[in-house]
Amino acid sequence: MEIAPKKDYSNLVAGLLAILLVATILPLFILSFYNHPCWDVYFDTTLVQQKGFIGAQKWWYYNWSGRYFVSALLSLNPLVFNASWGYKLNTVVFLLGLMGSAYWLAGKLLVGYLKTYKIGISALFIFAFVAFMPNIGFGLFWQCSVYTILTPCIFTLLLLASVLGYYQSASKGLFAALACLLTIAIIGSYEISMVFIDVFVLVLIWLARQKKWSMSFPLILLAICILFTIVEIAAPGNTARGSMMFPNAHRLVFSIEKSIKWEAFLLSRWLLPMGFVLLLLFDLFSKWKFEESQIKSILIIPLGLSFVACLAIPLVNVFIYFWSTGIAPSQWYLNGIYFYFVTITMYFFLSAVVVIRKRYPNFNIAGYVKIPLYLIFLVAIVFRTNNITTSYNDLFSGNASAYNQERIERDNYLRTFKGDSCMVDSIKHIPHSVFFSEIPQDAKGSEGLGIAIKWLNDGYYNYYNKKYIGIKKR
Repeated sequence: MEIAPKKDYSNLVAGLLAILLVATILPLFILSFYNHPCWDVYFDTTLVQQKGFIGAQKWWYYNWSGRYFVSALLSLNPLVFNASWGYKLNTVVFLLGLMGSAYWLAGKLLVGYLKTYKIGISALFIFAFVAFMPNIGFGLFWQCSVYTILTPCIFTLLLLASVLGYYQSASKGLFAALACLLTIAIIGSYEISMVFIDVFVLVLIWLARQKKWSMSFPLILLAICILFTIVEIAAPGNTARGSMMFPNAHRLVFSIEKSIKWEAFLLSRWLLPMGFVLLLLFDLFSKWKFEESQIKSILIIPLGLSFVACLAIPLVNVFIYFWSTGIAPSQWYLNGIYFYFVTITMYFFLSAVVVIRKRYPNFNIAGYVKIPLYLIFLVAIVFRTNNITTSYNDLFSGNASAYNQERIERDNYLRTFKGDSCMVDSIKHIPHSVFFSEIPQDAKGSEGLGIAIKWLNDGYYNYYNKKYIGIKKR
């Protein structure tokens, strides 16, 4: 039974967080209808059109990547079905999926809590992730990144909720089946997610032994992780892409040194907004009287272990990138690291709030301390470039609308031009929050990169039934 404490201050905080969530996602929903396919999407589409769905999966696995699930998603993208309008829905659909999965996980974690708290913590999570992700254009408006990074992020939240549901519910079969399917999909999406899930399952086995839970479920997940991780890693396409794109990979000392420096850099960028999140989270639960069963539903993982995980996620994943590529992490890769950092940090903060409230039930942050801190965080966030202000600026400046019109005119021209080669005007208005990459790209200095760019260019040309499409010089 859900019992609200008297004078529940959390209603106000949750209401403010819900408003903050709407303010965060509203411009992104609008911008999604100004979004257009990018360079590589045409290659993904023509690959399926030329080789068929199964043939495309073979090509991906043997020539480019072992990410079998994402390869299938890219082969089913809206352009394959001549539904270019569907590309505009990518951002909306995946944001809705992110919100729904966050709320479901909150419901499984906050057993016996009012909906106020579940809505509040879900809104806070979405705000923290979307507002401060390293590159929103890559993260939400580039189809390849949305499918490769955001999809396994959503599936990770669903997997965590499924695991909790398995141990909370008598209907274990459905949760177990869902968890197995999600694990397979996540491992076949991207290496960051694969590493996270593999480690998570090992932690789950340790927890099951410590808490005397049934071992059959985590052991099944472990077997799936081992099998499908091998399938992903052993793909010939990984070797082919690595030799083509990353000839300076696998330098151990270099990777360790760089990952330590990047750990310090990323934490210096990410801890400030997360401090703001901690204050809001403490205010959300400031009046709740925790019962023992509710404390146990949250404190599943020891507080110290979740703290170590917060620090380890940037370090480990950056090391993996440097080791496998020999170059600095891409923005879309950092988006993935940031998602898992926010997820674990939010859990650590929630656990810390519970521990503090358990030991000191009447403890609250004094107003003369809290209000100045809020002001400092708000000033720092507002005057620092963030995705919310950037997206609103793209809309109000008319930049997004002008970009949309230019892309429509280019598409109409390419579809109606009768020759097999043509030149098009360069796109002049490019929103900061929407991903755009002009064609053709310059591939000087890298033979492997040049081959990959030729594939992408050919895919773009073939989509419009052209032999060549050039960009006019201004």
